[in-house]
Amino acid sequence: MSNTNDVPMMFRASINGRCQLQYIDSNRSRNRDTESHIEKWVSEWTNEISSGMPTLSRQQSDTTQVDFQTNTYQIAWRFVSNSGTDPTIILPVIGARGFPYYPGSSMKGSFRQACNLVFPDRVAYYCGDRVHLSPGILRFHGGYPTSDAWTENLVDLAHPQQGWQVKNTDTSQKDGGAFVQISLHQPELRFGISSAIDLAQAEWQEIWRVWQIALSKGIGCRVSAGYGKPTVQPDLPLYKVTLRGQGVASTLLDIDKTPEFRPNIFRAALRGHALRIFGGLSDENIAESLVDQLFGGIHNGAVWGLLNMGFRETQTFDWEPHGYYKMPYYTVKGELTWLLTRSIDADKEKVLKSLVSYLMQFAMLLGGFGKSWRRIDHRDFYANEKYDKLIGCHWSWQRAIFSSNDPDVQLQEVGKFIDRVQKVAENWMNLCGSAPNRNHPAGWREAWCRDRAQVWGRVAHTGDSLAIRWFHQGYDEVPRGKQFVPTKYLKGTAVAGFTGDRNNPTRIGRLWHRMYPVVEKTDWPDGRPRVIQTDKYLELLTFFPDSSDEDSNQLSDYLNRSRSPFTRRW
Repeated sequence: MSNTNDVPMMFRASINGRCQLQYIDSNRSRNRDTESHIEKWVSEWTNEISSGMPTLSRQQSDTTQVDFQTNTYQIAWRFVSNSGTDPTIILPVIGARGFPYYPGSSMKGSFRQACNLVFPDRVAYYCGDRVHLSPGILRFHGGYPTSDAWTENLVDLAHPQQGWQVKNTDTSQKDGGAFVQISLHQPELRFGISSAIDLAQAEWQEIWRVWQIALSKGIGCRVSAGYGKPTVQPDLPLYKVTLRGQGVASTLLDIDKTPEFRPNIFRAALRGHALRIFGGLSDENIAESLVDQLFGGIHNGAVWGLLNMGFRETQTFDWEPHGYYKMPYYTVKGELTWLLTRSIDADKEKVLKSLVSYLMQFAMLLGGFGKSWRRIDHRDFYANEKYDKLIGCHWSWQRAIFSSNDPDVQLQEVGKFIDRVQKVAENWMNLCGSAPNRNHPAGWREAWCRDRAQVWGRVAHTGDSLAIRWFHQGYDEVPRGKQFVPTKYLKGTAVAGFTGDRNNPTRIGRLWHRMYPVVEKTDWPDGRPRVIQTDKYLELLTFFPDSSDEDSNQLSDYLNRSRSPFTRRW
């Protein structure tokens, strides 16, 4: 080899200048002809893969196996399997001829866990007895992609923002940064299982049924965040709902900045809201520990969380570029499912189901999911033809009937609903042995307690969002001639937040703005409750005031005046 730069990235040392796969080049967007290290790693890998897809067959299995079957499943979003070859980044397990695969040993572990739930008396028969060192009848041959479509959109991005979004008082100081990983986008995988004895078709159906249960919980890494979930749905989810949403799309790190809807936004939102709620009911350590118990974490050592989530798109919409900058915009409809990672006491499961339900309703009532979730979708609610930036999101329930757990959408009931959220959170805390203490809340910017959080509301109609004009044109208008002119402004302040640069860093604002769709309750002819969409919205402002900031004090004074169009609901 004539030059050390000819060495493929896969075989270079992970040191500065040689192979820093986690490094995201800030000049990448300006110099589109230059590959980053991670893009070069991917292109070198995929260009050298052997032609022809790998196959699983009886001939390739152990010669002692006399019965062999395969089945194919589609992954709904992304699939991650960590080879552990580089401690700084998640890279896939790569098998013969360069293809990524899901190892048979991992498959066996997932199968054993699922079988223990549904057919515990058959675990030893299928998978072997560890105590008596007797082998099971099944061998697991892992899973391989069925086509070369897996080579697209491999560079994935994880961006932890919990501290920045919830805790930090000074949001100009951003915690951590983005982390790159390699994951397969919506691959179709073929899995192989063989048996040492001939099995009846009915028994094979049972075996694949167990594997489907294992799949429904997710395979590979980061399954609790929505990775590795198939399109098949679990039988007994803890909570399931159909949602419709639209907003600013995330983009991959490729040259084309490919847009992508990322289902892990639901987990990030509920984890953040749980942190806010528990942070208003207890101190930092207790709140962190409770959230780790639910979602997993490393606050006090590695914790396996109770909750697992998946999202299956039921309707796919085309991506729409918006405005002068051609920003990608998504519209999505799908089923969001929350399920338990393991069995818990029945009373505890009942309270946890209620907690997840209320956290989802809390997120839907006051905010949204994904990028720019603190703002309403400007395309729908800001009637200004000259404004072409893409900001905000909008989410709605997709349902034909009301359930007993649905929140009352009347404006006067908003405060009572928030009180119920806190009460359910306290019930969970008591079951976990953590007594609530509202007198000593966490010292976070958005800890949810009455001296930190305020919710203001009004009834609005389509095209009648008032607060959105405050963010762009100002508020507290006074008559001047034949016009009303604003006297105070939010744009560019720490209250509203803004996108900055190196000299003036981006700030997370202290305001959430939501247009919550109002529906009417009626009955179907058979007496079942039904819903009818209206042109009304609850326009809600969630405000975390800062007495040390003049802009915050001005907004507080205005909202508390008798002529303010908003009334305080909590």
